[in-house]
Amino acid sequence: MSKPSSLSQPLFLIGMPGVGKSYLGRLVASAMSLPFVDLDEQIETYLKNTIQSHIATKGIEFFRISEAISLRKLDLTLPSIISVGGGCPCFHDNLNYMNLVGKSIYLDIPIDDLLTRYEAMQLERPLMTTDSTTYLTSTYQTRIVDYARANHTVPISSNTEQNVDNIISAIKSLCY
Repeated sequence: MSKPSSLSQPLFLIGMPGVGKSYLGRLVASAMSLPFVDLDEQIETYLKNTIQSHIATKGIEFFRISEAISLRKLDLTLPSIISVGGGCPCFHDNLNYMNLVGKSIYLDIPIDDLLTRYEAMQLERPLMTTDSTTYLTSTYQTRIVDYARANHTVPISSNTEQNVDNIISAIKSLCY
Protein backbone atom coordinates (compact mmCIF):
# COMPACT_ATOMS: atom_id res chain seq x y z
CA MET A 1 0.00 0.00 0.00
CA SER A 2 1.13 3.51 -0.62
CA LYS A 3 1.21 6.60 1.53
CA PRO A 4 -2.13 8.44 1.66
CA SER A 5 -1.62 11.74 -0.14
CA SER A 6 -3.43 13.73 2.55
CA LEU A 7 -1.45 12.32 5.47
CA SER A 8 -0.19 15.38 7.29
CA GLN A 9 -0.03 14.33 10.95
CA PRO A 10 1.90 11.86 13.06
CA LEU A 11 0.10 8.62 13.87
CA PHE A 12 0.66 7.20 17.35
CA LEU A 13 0.33 3.48 17.99
CA ILE A 14 -0.78 2.74 21.55
CA GLY A 15 -1.61 -0.46 23.41
CA MET A 16 -0.43 -3.00 25.90
CA PRO A 17 3.24 -3.94 26.26
CA GLY A 18 3.91 -6.84 23.91
CA VAL A 19 1.06 -6.14 21.47
CA GLY A 20 3.57 -5.35 18.73
CA LYS A 21 3.46 -1.57 18.48
CA SER A 22 7.12 -1.27 17.46
CA TYR A 23 7.18 -4.37 15.26
CA LEU A 24 3.95 -3.57 13.44
CA GLY A 25 4.77 0.14 13.38
CA ARG A 26 7.99 -0.53 11.47
CA LEU A 27 6.13 -2.70 8.96
CA VAL A 28 3.35 -0.14 8.49
CA ALA A 29 5.83 2.73 8.11
CA SER A 30 7.81 0.77 5.53
CA ALA A 31 4.67 -0.16 3.57
CA MET A 32 3.54 3.47 3.57
CA SER A 33 7.01 4.95 2.91
CA LEU A 34 6.84 6.94 6.14
CA PRO A 35 9.43 7.48 8.87
CA PHE A 36 9.08 5.32 11.96
CA VAL A 37 9.86 6.53 15.49
CA ASP A 38 9.99 4.33 18.57
CA LEU A 39 9.45 6.63 21.56
CA ASP A 40 11.17 4.15 23.89
CA GLU A 41 14.33 4.41 21.77
CA GLN A 42 14.06 8.20 21.88
CA ILE A 43 13.70 8.08 25.67
CA GLU A 44 16.79 5.90 26.03
CA THR A 45 18.74 8.37 23.86
CA TYR A 46 17.45 11.29 25.94
CA LEU A 47 18.28 9.53 29.23
CA LYS A 48 21.53 7.98 27.97
CA ASN A 49 20.36 4.84 29.77
CA THR A 50 18.04 1.88 29.27
CA ILE A 51 14.48 2.33 30.46
CA GLN A 52 14.78 -0.64 32.81
CA SER A 53 17.97 0.70 34.40
CA HIS A 54 16.52 4.20 34.63
CA ILE A 55 13.42 2.95 36.44
CA ALA A 56 15.57 0.89 38.80
CA THR A 57 17.74 3.86 39.74
CA LYS A 58 15.40 6.87 39.49
CA GLY A 59 11.95 5.35 39.97
CA ILE A 60 8.84 5.07 37.87
CA GLU A 61 7.53 8.61 38.39
CA PHE A 62 10.77 10.18 37.17
CA PHE A 63 10.60 7.87 34.16
CA ARG A 64 7.01 8.93 33.40
CA ILE A 65 8.10 12.58 33.46
CA SER A 66 11.03 11.77 31.15
CA GLU A 67 8.60 9.93 28.87
CA ALA A 68 6.26 12.95 28.69
CA ILE A 69 9.18 15.28 27.95
CA SER A 70 10.51 12.95 25.23
CA LEU A 71 7.06 12.73 23.64
CA ARG A 72 6.81 16.50 23.46
CA LYS A 73 10.35 16.83 22.06
CA LEU A 74 9.60 14.65 19.02
CA ASP A 75 9.94 16.32 15.63
CA LEU A 76 6.35 16.30 14.40
CA THR A 77 6.92 18.42 11.29
CA LEU A 78 6.55 15.41 8.97
CA PRO A 79 3.93 12.69 9.03
CA SER A 80 5.30 9.57 10.69
CA ILE A 81 4.33 6.38 12.51
CA ILE A 82 5.24 6.60 16.21
CA SER A 83 5.05 3.74 18.69
CA VAL A 84 4.84 4.65 22.36
CA GLY A 85 5.28 2.57 25.49
CA GLY A 86 2.23 0.85 26.89
CA GLY A 87 1.85 3.25 29.81
CA CYS A 88 2.62 6.45 27.91
CA PRO A 89 -1.01 7.31 27.01
CA CYS A 90 -2.07 6.87 30.64
CA PHE A 91 0.09 9.53 32.29
CA HIS A 92 0.77 13.30 32.18
CA ASP A 93 -2.04 14.01 29.70
CA ASN A 94 -0.01 12.24 27.00
CA LEU A 95 -2.95 10.78 25.07
CA ASN A 96 -4.66 14.17 24.90
CA TYR A 97 -1.40 15.59 23.57
CA MET A 98 -1.12 12.82 20.96
CA ASN A 99 -4.70 13.43 19.84
CA LEU A 100 -4.05 17.18 19.67
CA VAL A 101 -0.94 16.96 17.47
CA GLY A 102 -1.87 13.83 15.52
CA LYS A 103 -4.04 10.75 15.59
CA SER A 104 -3.87 7.72 17.88
CA ILE A 105 -4.59 4.11 17.04
CA TYR A 106 -5.15 1.58 19.81
CA LEU A 107 -3.81 -1.87 18.96
CA ASP A 108 -6.28 -4.04 20.85
CA ILE A 109 -5.29 -7.59 21.69
CA PRO A 110 -7.47 -9.84 23.84
CA ILE A 111 -5.84 -10.37 27.22
CA ASP A 112 -5.79 -14.16 26.77
CA ASP A 113 -3.89 -13.77 23.49
CA LEU A 114 -1.45 -11.39 25.15
CA LEU A 115 -0.85 -13.84 28.00
CA THR A 116 -0.23 -16.62 25.47
CA ARG A 117 2.22 -14.39 23.61
CA TYR A 118 4.14 -13.60 26.81
CA GLU A 119 4.33 -17.26 27.77
CA ALA A 120 5.43 -18.39 24.30
CA MET A 121 8.07 -15.69 23.89
CA GLN A 122 8.98 -15.31 27.57
CA LEU A 123 8.69 -11.55 27.15
CA GLU A 124 9.99 -9.33 29.91
CA ARG A 125 9.05 -5.72 30.42
CA PRO A 126 10.63 -3.01 32.57
CA LEU A 127 7.68 -2.76 34.95
CA MET A 128 6.95 -6.47 35.29
CA THR A 129 7.86 -7.30 38.87
CA THR A 130 5.28 -10.04 39.48
CA ASP A 131 4.25 -13.03 37.41
CA SER A 132 3.13 -12.06 33.93
CA THR A 133 -0.50 -13.15 34.39
CA THR A 134 -1.05 -10.94 37.45
CA TYR A 135 0.85 -7.99 35.99
CA LEU A 136 -0.77 -8.09 32.55
CA THR A 137 -4.30 -8.66 33.80
CA SER A 138 -4.23 -5.81 36.31
CA THR A 139 -2.40 -3.49 33.90
CA TYR A 140 -4.88 -4.26 31.12
CA GLN A 141 -7.84 -3.53 33.39
CA THR A 142 -6.29 -0.23 34.48
CA ARG A 143 -5.22 1.01 31.06
CA ILE A 144 -8.20 -0.05 28.93
CA VAL A 145 -10.08 3.11 29.93
CA ASP A 146 -7.30 5.31 28.57
CA TYR A 147 -6.73 3.21 25.45
CA ALA A 148 -10.44 3.49 24.63
CA ARG A 149 -9.93 7.25 24.09
CA ALA A 150 -7.79 6.63 21.00
CA ASN A 151 -9.05 7.98 17.70
CA HIS A 152 -9.36 4.45 16.29
CA THR A 153 -9.10 0.86 17.53
CA VAL A 154 -7.59 -1.98 15.51
CA PRO A 155 -8.07 -5.55 16.75
CA ILE A 156 -4.78 -7.45 16.71
CA SER A 157 -4.57 -11.14 15.83
CA SER A 158 -1.72 -13.56 15.21
CA ASN A 159 -1.78 -12.75 11.47
CA THR A 160 0.92 -10.09 10.94
CA GLU A 161 -0.03 -9.32 7.34
CA GLN A 162 -3.68 -8.82 8.28
CA ASN A 163 -2.67 -6.64 11.24
CA VAL A 164 -0.57 -4.40 8.98
CA ASP A 165 -3.42 -4.12 6.44
CA ASN A 166 -5.90 -3.29 9.20
CA ILE A 167 -3.65 -0.58 10.65
CA ILE A 168 -3.13 0.96 7.21
CA SER A 169 -6.89 0.91 6.62
CA ALA A 170 -7.40 2.65 9.99
CA ILE A 171 -4.82 5.28 9.05
CA LYS A 172 -6.59 5.92 5.75
CA SER A 173 -9.95 6.22 7.49
CA LEU A 174 -8.50 8.76 9.92
CA CYS A 175 -6.76 10.83 7.26
CA TYR A 176 -9.43 11.15 4.56
